[in-house]
Amino acid sequence: MPRREHDDACPLAELAQFHCQLLHNRILCQPVERVFRMCPRRPAVEVTHLVEYDAQMRPYLPDALPEYTPPVAHDSQQE
Repeated sequence: MPRREHDDACPLAELAQFHCQLLHNRILCQPVERVFRMCPRRPAVEVTHLVEYDAQMRPYLPDALPEYTPPVAHDSQQE
């Protein structure tokens, strides 16, 4: 799969958190995978519900998606 320009500017970061419950004097924890889009000078944005996975199980954003996500930076020269 080819790397897209937005992948380089805003890489994806994976995070594993755990959801735990107490069941009959035992603690049962299940992993919860989360994916964030990390753009410079912008807050991280969770994109877990938008990503797809390649054959090596690496997350990526579908090609049509970047138009719906925030830009990498805003043009400060606009009036």
